[in-house]
Amino acid sequence: MRPYGIDAVADYVSHEIDTTSVESWRTWYKSPIWKAIKRHRLIQEPNCRLCAQEGRTVIATHVAHIEPHRGKWSLFASYENTQSLCARHHKWQRRH
Repeated sequence: MRPYGIDAVADYVSHEIDTTSVESWRTWYKSPIWKAIKRHRLIQEPNCRLCAQEGRTVIATHVAHIEPHRGKWSLFASYENTQSLCARHHKWQRRH
């Protein structure tokens, strides 16, 4: 298994060019890179970030992008652009 990092991201850079179809980037959520980002984010930040800002402690079950990637690979694959959310906040964030 290849380590997560710059080399792994470089393999997927070509995906950044194809942003014409929503379906083209939906498959990114099945990539090993996204799975690693999600796993590490939930370990590093096990509670919902937005619930914490509200003064509540709720276990996070989802990882979401802070800034929507809109088909741009560099935003999609940026660990710093992710946050842990509970199901309620994830659903709310997708609507807004």
